[in-house]
Amino acid sequence: MKDEIDSRKHYLFDQLKTLRSMFDHFNENLSKRHEVSKSFKEIAEVIRIDVENQRLKLKAEVDSLTESVLTELSSLVAEEEKSHNQDCQIDERNVIEIKKLITDVEQEAKKLTCETPFELTGKQRTATLLYDVAAKRVLPRPPHLVSGQLNLNHLKTMIGYLVIDKLEVLGYEKKEIDNHHVQHISRFRVPQKRQVNSICAIDESHAWVLVHGSEGLIQLNKQGKVTDTIPLDFKPWCLTLASNSELLITCQGDSPMIYKLSNDRQVTVFADISPMQAWDTGVDESGEIFVSTRTQTILVLNSFGNIVRQINCGQNVLSIVCLTGGMFAFATGRPYNCKELFIIDKRGQILYKWGGELDNGTTLSKIGQCNIARDMYDRVFVPDFNTKQVYVITGEGRNPRCLLDKNHGVIRALAVCVDKCGHVWLGCSDGRVHVMQL
Repeated sequence: MKDEIDSRKHYLFDQLKTLRSMFDHFNENLSKRHEVSKSFKEIAEVIRIDVENQRLKLKAEVDSLTESVLTELSSLVAEEEKSHNQDCQIDERNVIEIKKLITDVEQEAKKLTCETPFELTGKQRTATLLYDVAAKRVLPRPPHLVSGQLNLNHLKTMIGYLVIDKLEVLGYEKKEIDNHHVQHISRFRVPQKRQVNSICAIDESHAWVLVHGSEGLIQLNKQGKVTDTIPLDFKPWCLTLASNSELLITCQGDSPMIYKLSNDRQVTVFADISPMQAWDTGVDESGEIFVSTRTQTILVLNSFGNIVRQINCGQNVLSIVCLTGGMFAFATGRPYNCKELFIIDKRGQILYKWGGELDNGTTLSKIGQCNIARDMYDRVFVPDFNTKQVYVITGEGRNPRCLLDKNHGVIRALAVCVDKCGHVWLGCSDGRVHVMQL
């Protein structure tokens, strides 16, 4: 009975852990949904204000154009009034004079004498010559309005329109990763034929590649052709693409400096985190930069390179990568040797911890790599040059599985990245680069 009670207790505690895990999961979902809704409404309010401003601007422009037309019409009416007064003044004077002349002739005609007809005839002839009834007068034409047509397309472009950002999926969707379906797209060797420390995909067909000991960057396409080069006055160590498509670069040799390659190909200092050392960087959805320092502290920088907060992880952090929803993953240990990997939520709670356990029941003592990567579904890719394999961590409670190994021709992979098509780029210690389709 005691054993059965103990067994029941263990079962209840296990179920309690499961329930708490479910509680945390759904509570986290609620929190995320509330935050998304709050952000949505805040953005909608900003858009509403912008639309109102556009309406006021358009109304002001319409009022201005209307007033201009009405002013022109008033001017035409004033000119017609002036012309009318001038024309009528002459005619009115002529009417009065001719009327008087008619009256005089009628009165004189009643008392005709032998001299009167000749005098009247002379006066009338003289008076008639004074009035030119044959002269043509140009009368003004009344104005008319050519009504404008409402152009809805132009109005829409002036008001603006709503755009809803959608996740761009370039040719791949989430599916169960199976190493039996991995296909080689290409394999090539960098011109320096030396160890590849970091790869950073910039689009669906190109990536920046960093070669150990080289003072410069090379850009390669998927066939290995060099499409661009950037000389540097320092030896780079790790590459990360920022949210504005700029490239963040850390340095070899325990340096506190983080550099930035801008879209105009200019290399400038982005941040100096002295006295700490910058090892790896990750950029989250909001544009914040997470910097691992080979200590227990992760620094978080804003887009201007200023430190906004610190995160204490309890262990020395090496490689780091940001996931969606404010989560991030990092590897701990000493350079080139990862002992554990953690996935942390934005509140600093551990969601997943990996100590080297694999789905085949074995456990790795350490993993040799320069950096880790993620795809758009938050699967974390971890290369290991010790076992010549690449492992995939889904964070779903299952032990990682091997994705790529020597059967795919991958030998001593150190660096990894995933491009927009979901293709995995691997950089190896002998300078070879493999591009794989999952």
